[in-house]
Amino acid sequence: MLRSILKILGYLILFIVLIYLALVGTGNAHLITAVRATYLRGHTTASIDDYPYFDTRSIPARDPQPLWESRNYNGSEIPTGLRKVLEETKTVAFLVIKNDSVLFEEYWDHYSDTSHSNSFSMAKSITTILTQMAIQEDYIHSWEDLVKDYLPDLKGPYSDSLRLKHLSAMAAGLRWDEAYSAPFSITTKAYFGNDIRALMINEVPVVDAPGHEFQYQSGATELLGLVLRKAVGKDMTTWVANTLWKDVHAMEDAFWYLDRENGVELAYCCYASNARDFSRLGSLMLNHGRFRGEQVLDSTFVERATQPMYSPNYGMGFWIDPSFDEEVYYFRGILGQYIIVLPQRNMVVVRLGKERKPNVDSHPEDFREIVRGIQEFDKN
Repeated sequence: MLRSILKILGYLILFIVLIYLALVGTGNAHLITAVRATYLRGHTTASIDDYPYFDTRSIPARDPQPLWESRNYNGSEIPTGLRKVLEETKTVAFLVIKNDSVLFEEYWDHYSDTSHSNSFSMAKSITTILTQMAIQEDYIHSWEDLVKDYLPDLKGPYSDSLRLKHLSAMAAGLRWDEAYSAPFSITTKAYFGNDIRALMINEVPVVDAPGHEFQYQSGATELLGLVLRKAVGKDMTTWVANTLWKDVHAMEDAFWYLDRENGVELAYCCYASNARDFSRLGSLMLNHGRFRGEQVLDSTFVERATQPMYSPNYGMGFWIDPSFDEEVYYFRGILGQYIIVLPQRNMVVVRLGKERKPNVDSHPEDFREIVRGIQEFDKN
């Protein structure tokens, strides 16, 4: 009996070793991390708290200052319909800023105002902001700069005409499949792989003429991050700690996912922080690039970034929803991570959570329900 059990265990170990070698040999070793971080935890894709399965780099809060709180802080209940959609989509944090002060906040499922949560593609907006700051510091000449000036080994028949603005505005023309749940897609390989720069240079050529068609591609932002890294001569985490995170006086340290230990940031995703500190980024945009009296971003950039470029729904790193009778733009992550800016109301809304509803005309239905709920809430 014991001999039979040992024999079965031996075959099982051999099978696992063969699977491992096959994945490594075919360039799919990323699936080992993917299975461990998703399926073995009961998920089918990435989750907001999967950071223990990644190498990260800390972003220290260098000059922390607390947020101001409204005199009516948590003095009014949010509408029933809004609460319903928040709970249906497994929200973990909801925060409302009005007139630069916290008006309302609530947390679920053991999360708090200091809990780290993955931003996912909200990081695309952050990477665009960080690039603008490098332009302001003269590390980069302008958004018209050619990508090949910084990444000369970029490949593809149209690589010579790719500009930084094309990367931010999602008109890069890359060979990229934005499939989050497909195990062999380039997006999955980028998220769970261990050499993002080699992947971008060797497997993501520029195959279509840039600047002609909007196509949402995480690889475009990753290239922008590689440009930024080359231009400033330091990793993105050090750059954001010394600039943006310090300038908005974040209270808590954040961190950015890396492709490997001491490696390269996943610039298109995976900036982890909390609702209160994320709200500061919305306030920065709302106030035309100013934060507590200091001009952090050029106001003309803020205006340009939040206007449509190659799509009526997207500017430079920011989603724009023209369906409302007021201006609405926002940072957005795949599981319903939102920093929503409503300029006419002088409001910023942050929602973090585990699920979102399907898109309708390029925008998640729960996002629109949140905006409508806030419009009702703001009447009170």
